[in-house]
Amino acid sequence: MITVSARSALLLLLAFTAALQACSQNLADVRQCFQLSGADPVEFDGRVLVEIPDIRSPEMRRANLLLSSGCFDQAAAELDRFLAERPDDPEGLYVAARFAWIARGTAFGEEVIQALIDFAPAFISGHVLLAGIRIDQNRYDEASEILDRLEPLAPEDMWIWMNRIRIEAATDPNSAVRDKLLEIQADRRFPPNVRETAGQQLRYTQYVTPEQYGMTYALSLEYDSGQSLGCKLANYSAWLMENQNRVDDAIAVVEPHLDDFIDCPGWIVNGRDMLAYAYLVRAAEIDSAPSDRNAEFVARARAAVDGNFSRLSSWLVGRPRERLLEPCLFAGLEAGSTDAYGRTRICNGVLLLQPDTVRIELERGANPNGRCENGTLVTYLTLMGGRNKVPERQAILTELLEHGARPSDVRYCRDPANGVCSTALAPIFEQYGLLEAPRE
Repeated sequence: MITVSARSALLLLLAFTAALQACSQNLADVRQCFQLSGADPVEFDGRVLVEIPDIRSPEMRRANLLLSSGCFDQAAAELDRFLAERPDDPEGLYVAARFAWIARGTAFGEEVIQALIDFAPAFISGHVLLAGIRIDQNRYDEASEILDRLEPLAPEDMWIWMNRIRIEAATDPNSAVRDKLLEIQADRRFPPNVRETAGQQLRYTQYVTPEQYGMTYALSLEYDSGQSLGCKLANYSAWLMENQNRVDDAIAVVEPHLDDFIDCPGWIVNGRDMLAYAYLVRAAEIDSAPSDRNAEFVARARAAVDGNFSRLSSWLVGRPRERLLEPCLFAGLEAGSTDAYGRTRICNGVLLLQPDTVRIELERGANPNGRCENGTLVTYLTLMGGRNKVPERQAILTELLEHGARPSDVRYCRDPANGVCSTALAPIFEQYGLLEAPRE
């Protein structure tokens, strides 16, 4: 019979394998990865702090730092060698559990971290990692109980200290804790994951000033972390553009990084798209349509994205500047162009229930019988869940039918289980002769 400990160790090793499959590429510059070494103790706040003090082997301290820096390939190589020789060592299994958490998300991570705790209950860092998850889940009392039990055993543990600051920021967002989070993020002695956590926590803390908020983005560009440079640039420039209307600052943030640019997994747009966005805003402010006067900014926008505005155009659906940028953005953009998810702009207009976008795309020549996800535009609209934005749904269906959409069979729309389709869209199908009126 397999023991509980053996089962836990096996789960952790399988989790590491799953993490390797999920993390298919580094998020950090490979050159930077080879320059990393183990994190040193940090004297801060009147105490000496050590990250993961119960990891003592140089190999696993380096692997942990590589993982924190987005150097997944290098971290996996270090960990693979270590586990091949010492498959039951809690140090390696801890890094494997953390790898799985980063790669597969909180639900999966919680399972493997609990397996680590079951396998090695005296290994403090496993419990600290669980406390961090409890904070992410807003379960602050449970996290505090874990930290209260652990702190006397490891008073130098950096993450016990950091997690207490996170709890204070969430439950008592005073000015002192906000200043401390920004100070931690700015301190280059801290490992990148500690700095990243401080910045993220500050952005979720109440009463943060725009200056502090912007600093969290600016400081994040200083270090490699589990978030790629492309994502950092996209987030920072989007905040500058959308929240602060600081177009020139957004340009200044992204331009210096174009040569070492990395994409942003999981986002429709990346930093280059946001740079093109800023250039197009400048162009539209000069002239509403492409002209000799704004040609330079339009050309810069095209160069930033290699002439491909499809991602940006999809991201702009329903946003305030969409109409402003239409003439410059759509010049040369095919109506059938798709974004990173294979969606056309008209499909995104249906998904987001934006009648103006659907109308614009139909006028640009989009196919009213075109595909959206696993069906047609009309099918997606009529089977869409929820009961919100009924007038928008009706307007979109009318636009599609007016421009020639002809679904083959929409009798399912009569089914009361189809909600809005049966109550609000069926009468429109009747008007276009696609559905018989109900008999009295």
